[in-house]
Amino acid sequence: MNSQEFVAALNEQGNTYLGHRARGMGGFGNLTWLNLSNNQDYPRNVCDVSAGLQGNDLYVYAITTGGVVWRTHCTINGPVPVTCIEAWDDVQAPLP
Repeated sequence: MNSQEFVAALNEQGNTYLGHRARGMGGFGNLTWLNLSNNQDYPRNVCDVSAGLQGNDLYVYAITTGGVVWRTHCTINGPVPVTCIEAWDDVQAPLP
């Protein structure tokens, strides 16, 4: 999977995006952005996001201003196709 890069980003409007791009012979291409804010149960008051990769499973995490952590799941199918259609879940992990 080292031929791909994944980036989670939050814009000023509070929308969460997953950026992904593949590496070719000339280096990495441009990022393609997926808006994850339209997925079911997107939390309110998101203030930070991150992404974690485990094999072909990519998880995007969002934390709210209330300290609650949410996540959604994406599936990686090859060098470019990324599917992120699952609902957001409260992972029951409030910050201390």
